[in-house]
Amino acid sequence: MFAIMIGAASQLVADEERPISFQYDVLPALSKQGCSAGACHGSPSGKGGFRLSLRGFDAELDRLTLLRETTGRRIDWMQPANSLLLLKPTMQVAHGGGQKLHKEDLAYRILHDWIAARCPDDPNDAPKCVRIEMEPATAELAWPTTDQQLTVWASFSDGSTRDVTLLTNFTSSDEQVAAVNAAGLVRGQTRGETRVMARYLDFIDTTDLQLLKPVDGFEWDAPPEHNFIDRHVFARLQQLQIQPSPRSVDSEFIRRVYLDVIGVLPSRSETEAFLADGDSNKRHKLIDRLLERDEYAEFWAQKWSDLLRIKSSKLSASGVHKFHRWIVRAMQENIPYDQIATELLTARGSTFTNPPANFYRAMADPNDCAESVSQLFLGIRIQCAKCHNHPFDRWSQDNYYGIGAFFSRVQRKSIGGDGDVFVWLDRGSEATQPRTGQLIRPWLPLTGDIDPLADTDRRRLFADWLISSENPFFARVAVNRIWAHLLGRGIVDPVDDFRADNPASHPELLDALAQTFVETGYDQKELIRTILKSQVYQLSSKTNDSNQQDGKYFSHVYARPLGAEQLFDAVCHTTGVPERFANLPENTRATNLPSPEFGNEFLSVFGQPARNTVCECERSDDSKLAQALQLINGSLIPQKLRDRRGRLSQFIDALPARIATAGQPNPQGLVAWFRADRGVLNAESVPAGDADRVQRWENQCDTGLSVTQADAELRPVYALSSIGGLPALDFDGTNDLLHDTENRLLPAGAPRTICIVGRLEDDRGGALFTFGSGRRAGSSVFTAQHVLVSGSYYVYSDGVNGAGNTTVSVEHLAALKQPFVTSFLSSGVGDKLQVQLNGEVLPAVQPGGVGSDQGIPGFTIGSREDIPPADQSWCGVVSEILVYDHRLSPEQLASVESYLATKYDLSTTYPRPPLPDVPTVSDREIIIDFYISALCRSPSDIEIDVAIEHIESASDRRRGLEDVAWALMNSKEFVFQH
Repeated sequence: MFAIMIGAASQLVADEERPISFQYDVLPALSKQGCSAGACHGSPSGKGGFRLSLRGFDAELDRLTLLRETTGRRIDWMQPANSLLLLKPTMQVAHGGGQKLHKEDLAYRILHDWIAARCPDDPNDAPKCVRIEMEPATAELAWPTTDQQLTVWASFSDGSTRDVTLLTNFTSSDEQVAAVNAAGLVRGQTRGETRVMARYLDFIDTTDLQLLKPVDGFEWDAPPEHNFIDRHVFARLQQLQIQPSPRSVDSEFIRRVYLDVIGVLPSRSETEAFLADGDSNKRHKLIDRLLERDEYAEFWAQKWSDLLRIKSSKLSASGVHKFHRWIVRAMQENIPYDQIATELLTARGSTFTNPPANFYRAMADPNDCAESVSQLFLGIRIQCAKCHNHPFDRWSQDNYYGIGAFFSRVQRKSIGGDGDVFVWLDRGSEATQPRTGQLIRPWLPLTGDIDPLADTDRRRLFADWLISSENPFFARVAVNRIWAHLLGRGIVDPVDDFRADNPASHPELLDALAQTFVETGYDQKELIRTILKSQVYQLSSKTNDSNQQDGKYFSHVYARPLGAEQLFDAVCHTTGVPERFANLPENTRATNLPSPEFGNEFLSVFGQPARNTVCECERSDDSKLAQALQLINGSLIPQKLRDRRGRLSQFIDALPARIATAGQPNPQGLVAWFRADRGVLNAESVPAGDADRVQRWENQCDTGLSVTQADAELRPVYALSSIGGLPALDFDGTNDLLHDTENRLLPAGAPRTICIVGRLEDDRGGALFTFGSGRRAGSSVFTAQHVLVSGSYYVYSDGVNGAGNTTVSVEHLAALKQPFVTSFLSSGVGDKLQVQLNGEVLPAVQPGGVGSDQGIPGFTIGSREDIPPADQSWCGVVSEILVYDHRLSPEQLASVESYLATKYDLSTTYPRPPLPDVPTVSDREIIIDFYISALCRSPSDIEIDVAIEHIESASDRRRGLEDVAWALMNSKEFVFQH
């Protein structure tokens, strides 16, 4: 502190030898004390009626404000100490911002003496500041010596220099490593690196500091190096005494590389094949294969689509698809990165015939172009310089509008009525500086103003400079962005914010990657391949004592949440149920959606960007309560776990379509599958106490069919436990008809097999099931009913005319009053109807013609007055109905009936048919399959035991397995990328 006071005193003595400068003393003093900061009087509207330009960037405005506003009350030449400019910040007069000045401060002395000198302005020929330099430029501090005094020198146009340390603002990029005080004294806190930025007016310089603190007992264990990436990273880690994590195990690597390269999880067979492969080069081979898959192009096109703001509200629906396909093709063909940038920047014409022209449709004006292009290709967030000079970087307001001048001639015009837009150039359109109203020339970073020829496409000049060796930003920004997509964090982070006070964690590595990128012709695939094959990428995410606090040096892989689309696709993959997105081809994945408008609430909650900006930050990976609620209480996972197409159903339901066809070419022979334990929908609005009555019975097959309630007051009741402990629909015999309203389930003349599980509850008889498709006279159909008349059991082949009745032994009446399975088989028109009851074949029935149009639905369950005998209503329950599109063979029918008999425990009521050789899948095997599919690894014995224990304690097996799968997809290991 004593040294600081001596420095301040020496600076004051030196200052007495020259007049105080308004530009280089007064304005820096106001900035140093925070008076012209954005949170104070430097805000656009000022504070307390007093407004200064932000950090003194507009000296003329500030001078007028100080001297002329409020009739000059802020300044008292006769008694400088009584000036409001000094009384308020010293709190001698009430000041809303609190005390900002003390009388012993250098800033107070400068302001006081300037006022005492009657507030002189700087002479026109006064030397101008041209730059500042901070000393030392770099420093390495070894513990326990962690203090470093910084000195800032301002250089002027006449060759003179001044020590402006005490008029300079300092910030540290990582205050946990080292903090810097107002006088430029750095004090180290812990090992690591930080960058101190010095700002004097609009001039900036930086100092990089490295703090080394020995770690007790540390011994460097050199990991293997695969390429130059490893050499750079491991050298820095050794210097910082951080030991990297070991190499990831194969199960970690395959899940990581699939998600990073193609956005989806591997199949179980792919995982098992990779884990079993003994080839020492298998990881490199897998990387090469993944980079050639179609999913690679689709997944990486999504990243570009986010940045290019592809969405229907900015483009048109057709424009979205055309632009998206153009990007996918660019990824498939591995078009060089510099060529992609050039095509985008110079595009013109129809946005439909030349999709890159949509780039300018997403950007509304030159300002938008300047901001988007700077952030996308230069890593510069220049939007902060729109209204004033950039407060945290070297860019000025003139720089902002100078970049915009390259795009001031771009015009857009709608053509036709289909949403197409024509992009063209207006040679007479020029950019102006809004603060001065003056024309502004195009400006390039590190190059300056340029004077293009009048007929030159300025965008071409910008594109040529962008990809030239004179531009140090383009390649670095590109490789940094790709690195962040693969490693979870940029070497410069945020990836599109290359500020002076935001240093690279590995600057030499960033330079080497950029050089390699340029030398390979901006080959994105080759860059990705190089990164993936490095040891750094393949490190484990598990930390050790040495690196558990490391968050930026890549000593281990950083666990990060899956992207919204990745997570959604992972759920679909794990459950085995793909999503069907509206208006998109079947099997479209979330990672291939052309626009967020095609998404859903799940994707939005988990951070799918709205594509309103080019900022990577728009894709949120922050954990939120809404995300937890979506996983825990949301419908996505439960619905997909219960879907009959899903992985779980394939295992535990022994899908009748599969067992009945015994692997034949048409395993989808099941056209309808009604189950009371699934697919029963209650009425949305029914009287209290009647909410369990059924409105519709949903078909579990993808045929678009359902059985709906007829026009009646009452509905069948949903019985929770009726047959074999499983639910059923209970028909009371009065107005409780369910039928196929569109007559699509049993088309005329089509072969069918129908299998039903039910139970009779009343022996007064009546119709249970009616099958027919006759709606016009003379049609050849079959209709069938189970009917009880006068204590006898009948099967009617024609419920209208009574033709073809077959009387069956009365013993079957007793069978119907117990849980039963009955089947009806027909090969088509004119074929005799075969009826089976509990595995016993009943006499065949010849169908008859319908004599008149009775309007009989093709598929009916329950009672209906116009189906004779009208006075014989049937009362009973139904649990399951299967309808096949062919006549099953005896062996196939035995398989289905055995499946039903086993499921509903029908063996207690009749001799069960022989159980076919249908393999069963144990709980253990199902658990292993889910683990491999979701996590790319087998579960431990403990994990299996815990899961099985839960399944056995659940109310039923399926519910227990659903719980296990649900818990797996709610685990951090599933939701995060490791």
